[in-house]
Amino acid sequence: MICRASKKGEIMKQMFIFWVGMILCLPLTATAKPTLADAKNGDTAAQLYVGARYVSGTDGFKKDGEQAVYWLTEASKKHNYSAERLLVALYRNGKIVKQDLIRAYAWGIISMIDVKAYPPKSGYRTVREYRKKAVRSKIENPSETLVLAWTNQQDMMKRRMTASQIAEAVELSKTLLD
Repeated sequence: MICRASKKGEIMKQMFIFWVGMILCLPLTATAKPTLADAKNGDTAAQLYVGARYVSGTDGFKKDGEQAVYWLTEASKKHNYSAERLLVALYRNGKIVKQDLIRAYAWGIISMIDVKAYPPKSGYRTVREYRKKAVRSKIENPSETLVLAWTNQQDMMKRRMTASQIAEAVELSKTLLD
């Protein structure tokens, strides 16, 4: 379980493994696996699939951070939450791309906007306010669960970032999908 990680870095490592595993195990609605050609033709599911395969180095794809980021960003331009969360994990962990907490934090903000859980779309002034409400009540809305997961990751990243880096990430989140 993720909660039982004993070392500081183990939680992040397990979250990364979780997101890669979730994407690699996504059920495909089509009868055939998406192809690179499908991704090039703009199929969002194929772009996520190809990006995840470049992360894992499976299904005939070699591990390639640059290609993974390219295809995951293409899927994110169409508001694909899974692609956005995988980008958070990639940049936060720095396994196949250079670690960049500013970009990780920015992609996290974008993913919360896309589930309409990040202020001001949620009706709350801050994520903290939204989180407190979700913790106090029974979590019925899936986006509330996502907010809790994001705020836990956000807290971990904030401990390793300066105030100016966080401000830079907020500004970057406004331009990443342009």
